[in-house]
Amino acid sequence: MSWYWGERNFHSSTTVIKAFRRDAIVPSRVLELDGYRVAGGAAGGGKLWLIAAPEAIGGGDRQLLSCDIDDATVRRVETVHDVDISLHCWPIGPEPLDHESYVRYCVRRLDGYTFSDAVSNVRARYVGQWPDGRMHLSFSHERFPTLTLVARLNMYDEQGERLEDIMKYIPQLLMEQDGVTAYPPASQAVDGVLYV
Repeated sequence: MSWYWGERNFHSSTTVIKAFRRDAIVPSRVLELDGYRVAGGAAGGGKLWLIAAPEAIGGGDRQLLSCDIDDATVRRVETVHDVDISLHCWPIGPEPLDHESYVRYCVRRLDGYTFSDAVSNVRARYVGQWPDGRMHLSFSHERFPTLTLVARLNMYDEQGERLEDIMKYIPQLLMEQDGVTAYPPASQAVDGVLYV
């Protein structure tokens, strides 16, 4: 199967989805998706999977949609737990022998690290288990005086390999984010915590 999608025209909020069987010049299925903008997609298991957001401003978050060649409907996948990609992933190697000491090193180096004049009270802690655990850096920011901001930062890549030189890329990432004030609105805070 080959899948193609795109807006009907520049002013339209309708996305047209076409599915072609091998060596066919006429689509086997044509679907129309009204009111959504497609950000990306991938084919797998005879289906098309799309990441789409409602066209209307403030219409909601991105959603995962599924299209089947044998069915003329586009379905919303309710939870990401409904999608199993484990057969398509690279295997993860064993946990590094020095994982615990590496976590302690990173916490010790990042705890109290002031990456901007606008932040204070920086605290670092590791949350989760290898390889999915993350470094949580909580801090106060002068733009958000009543909130605690928390940056969730990866220490390992998707294959469980260590992201080297954490004291270079994490401070640089946080300084760039602060420099362009790329923070979500305060209205997205939950119980006084704003995840950035």
